Amino acid sequence: LTIITLAFFPHRFVKTDAYVRAMTEKRVVITEFGTCAYPDPCKNIFSRFFTYFKGVEVTDNCLVNVYPIGEDFYAVTETNYITKVNVETLETLKKVDMCDYVNINGVTAHPHIEKDGTVYNIGNCMGKGASSVLEEQGKNLVCLPYTTATATMRADGTIWLEPEVLFSGPRQAFEFPQINYRMNNGKNYTYAYALGLNHFIPDRV
Repeated sequence: LTIITLAFFPHRFVKTDAYVRAMTEKRVVITEFGTCAYPDPCKNIFSRFFTYFKGVEVTDNCLVNVYPIGEDFYAVTETNYITKVNVETLETLKKVDMCDYVNINGVTAHPHIEKDGTVYNIGNCMGKGASSVLEEQGKNLVCLPYTTATATMRADGTIWLEPEVLFSGPRQAFEFPQINYRMNNGKNYTYAYALGLNHFIPDRV
């Protein structure tokens, strides 16, 4: 006897500027991670050449993760743009530029979220005034008491990271570690589960 269970769930594309432009022009307009933009067929070779001097256009294609900020939910990627979505209807509500609130160029799509809703993330800041956002010089920004990892700002404005080695092995990689997040986030824990890579393709847990 074979029992087949079918699961159905609603889904929609997040209608970011990158998505709308790609659908309108029927081509990838903004270069994404691993995907280069197609040149505009309406431009001649000289017009295409001069577009290289305009700089790289940052995508708002929020396709990596969804997480809560307060009572709202945002689709996110690895740039400075996040997109508010309605979790009931899956409608795209509004685009938010994180640069309007903090001095960053981009953030990760995998923040840590405390039980009280506080969101912790890692951002990068490049260019003039980059070091002005850092909570003093020489102070270890890592405040967890049970780790040897450190993050310290130096005199030149760079952040020097010293990791705590959790796993090491010959010719093996430890990717995408997971814990019981609801119970152990921010607490000392014993076990973590992750993908193991002996070669290029993950082949073990």
